[in-house]
Amino acid sequence: MSQYVQQASIATGTSDRRIAARAKYPTVYWAAALGVILLAFEIYVLINWVTGPNFVRVPVGPSELPGWMKLTIDVFQPLWVLNAVYWTWRALLRPLLTEGRVSNWGLMWPVMMLTSVYDASSCYFHDWFGYNSYFLNYGNPVVGALPGWHGFAQPGAMNAWPVLFIPSVYPVLFMATAWLCMKFMAALRGRFPQIPVVALIGLCLIFALTLDILFEGLLMMRLGWYAENGAAVVNSGLSFQLPWRNAISAAFVFTAMGSVFYFRDDHGHNFVERGLERFARNSPKEIALRFFALLAVMQCIMIGLYHVPVAVLEDHFPAHWAESIASTSYLNDHICGFGTPRTCP
Repeated sequence: MSQYVQQASIATGTSDRRIAARAKYPTVYWAAALGVILLAFEIYVLINWVTGPNFVRVPVGPSELPGWMKLTIDVFQPLWVLNAVYWTWRALLRPLLTEGRVSNWGLMWPVMMLTSVYDASSCYFHDWFGYNSYFLNYGNPVVGALPGWHGFAQPGAMNAWPVLFIPSVYPVLFMATAWLCMKFMAALRGRFPQIPVVALIGLCLIFALTLDILFEGLLMMRLGWYAENGAAVVNSGLSFQLPWRNAISAAFVFTAMGSVFYFRDDHGHNFVERGLERFARNSPKEIALRFFALLAVMQCIMIGLYHVPVAVLEDHFPAHWAESIASTSYLNDHICGFGTPRTCP
């Protein structure tokens, strides 16, 4: 009997130590620590890019842009920047400076701007899309920083990451879709209170897929802002086709981001903010912890649900380049096709 009592005592002691460790180092500490590491790595990525040989503009090339396409880029590129500046002030800086508070939606502006740097990471093994090189660009920031990069990249010939457009559009696109997914799940739960969580998330995935087809396939890509290759869900073979792999992966990302804002505990915190209740709301430490925890979860969602799956799929099932993209120099980014000595896959 004493042997069983001793074993129970040891087990109870182990459990108590685990509880004490969780109390001392709550989830938000670990998430924020990961956020600090991710930010430090991103600073390295940006310094490596700006000081390295790849910080060279990818030219438009011999293909002539339609006048309407030039106009949309010339108009919307500065408008997106002004919009980002305005909402960064309105949602983040003004409440922080005047009222000493900031919401998670306000913190999402810098978080998603930082996350935008990795937008071309899904081309780790093979290039499968191209930005319109008419946008202001200086190559691809992740080339040379991510070890083992396999995608084609030479100075002046690589993914032409739009240095103003992508960081400005990321907060708008992902905050809008996350908010819509959050509201969609709330409406479903309000109409069907007993709906299982799995069904709730599954229906949200279908909703998010519809959003991506509308936002990307029927709007942004039709404007010629970027082009993607692969088996398409809409507009197959055209320069504004939307591949299945992008649409499905984006739906998972939108749903996951919406879930972060929808599923909360009794303190109103999402799962990476557990433990924040011990700090005064909107104190400097609480805001810093929230920012880094939010940065960690959003970048992990993008990396884990989009960049890695798409890169792996592209490695095993390389995308066929549509002729309409390969034959257009401002969309192929001089990776392959027209204006290059390389044949597209």
